[in-house]
Amino acid sequence: MLMAAALLVALFPASSSEAVADHAASGTVPTAQEFLEETGGAEDGPIDDVNQTPEQAMAQDLALVAEGKGWTYDEATAQHLTAEEVGAIAEVVARERPDIFVGSALSETPGGAPTLYIKGPADEFIANLVAASEIEIVVADNQPYSFEELEARKRTVHQALVDMGFRYVATSVNITGGGVIPAGVTLEPGLPQQAADIVAALPAELRNDVELTVYETPNVRYR
Repeated sequence: MLMAAALLVALFPASSSEAVADHAASGTVPTAQEFLEETGGAEDGPIDDVNQTPEQAMAQDLALVAEGKGWTYDEATAQHLTAEEVGAIAEVVARERPDIFVGSALSETPGGAPTLYIKGPADEFIANLVAASEIEIVVADNQPYSFEELEARKRTVHQALVDMGFRYVATSVNITGGGVIPAGVTLEPGLPQQAADIVAALPAELRNDVELTVYETPNVRYR
């Protein structure tokens, strides 16, 4: 706990160190307003986003994340550092091996081991990157498609729905779905009204992978 508190204080500007240390030691999470009051921000008005130092910006961001998630400062900091580490590794894989790169995802547990998704079996290149990391990383290999392939499949479905006459179309990439293509359309007069009928009109090689939601009014959300 002392190490975590020391790390936490080091990440915050000197003016807020005492307030942050108090909360870190007690395991409590101040609200954003409390944070501003304790660091002098409330007395002088809101923090000037333009003139913030990087440390102040980080302090404010972590305070808001902790408040929004119901986390402690320790947890918000741990999640941030984990995201930075796995993000750097993901960038290397995407740049050097786009043919196998799928994506990465953080754990729902703050600071928990993130997951790196890889198309096909992980090879020595991936093993060496993960071994050199300062954090534990779970490798989810043997994924069926790379990110580039998932993007191409999504674009094909999106264009097919537009070509069918749907004006409101939403599609996305799901790196954890094993090739599933989430899509949503708003119903149009004169076009198929049932999801099954719409999917049946899509390219044959993609039909089984499309999860389509239909809406009576424009809606960009889908399940």
